[in-house]
Amino acid sequence: MTQLRNRTIPFLLLLLACLASAQTAPWTTALRGSWVQTGTPAQGDVTLRDCEIVVSDDENSAVHQAAEFLAGDIEKIGSHRPAVVKTPSADRVNIRLITLGHGEVPATIDAGAMQGQWESYRIVTAGRTVWLVGSNPRGTAFAAYTLSERLGVDPLYIWTGYTPEHRDPLVLKRTSFAQGPPAFRYRGFFHDDEDLLPRPFDANGYPLQTGDVPLDWYKRFFETALRLRMNMVAPYTRVHRRYEVQKLASDWGLYYTSHAMECSSSGAEA
Repeated sequence: MTQLRNRTIPFLLLLLACLASAQTAPWTTALRGSWVQTGTPAQGDVTLRDCEIVVSDDENSAVHQAAEFLAGDIEKIGSHRPAVVKTPSADRVNIRLITLGHGEVPATIDAGAMQGQWESYRIVTAGRTVWLVGSNPRGTAFAAYTLSERLGVDPLYIWTGYTPEHRDPLVLKRTSFAQGPPAFRYRGFFHDDEDLLPRPFDANGYPLQTGDVPLDWYKRFFETALRLRMNMVAPYTRVHRRYEVQKLASDWGLYYTSHAMECSSSGAEA
């Protein structure tokens, strides 16, 4: 009995330690809105009331699209829609989206540690600049989607209807955030039977089997995948695979692949 007790006590101590650690694990705390300063701004905080978003012409289309989404998100929260510009203004707070090799970044980014990594990114505040830097274009885009969530936007807002809390002024806390490569290289949605859902119904109450799925539906679906930091979509094989849908996925930074009865797959690197 004494031997059993001696073995049980260390086990219980280990279990309690694990539970205590789990309480402070990052996935147990709220992410949405967690970087917003709700009290008196502290040193290093950045007010985004009259900010602008800076993206150079040579950045990938996925980065440009992420910048547009970020501008819309800031407008939802703070009422001001930042202009997306090519070069920063000297007198404005700016959010800079840069992929390694497409511009200079401050030493605090530690670009050398990110070099060659898969979808890594950094989000760093420095003075009047918020740096969103990715190891590749998708990493840069994910930095923008991460910032949006931390400012209060629900990645699933299209489906949940969640409206972010209004902030005036919108103040970003001093931030130094680093995201390494994902555990799974490819992550995506398999959206089965989408050919049935967006179409009108016939006289018997069944979805029509003719016509194409509207492009706007795919836009909502692709945006949601990206906001969840996914990089791949696998549409149902029965759907007419229009070039504009495949191009949209690629332009926004998503692999467009196949499944089930189709043996081949295709995708575009962003």
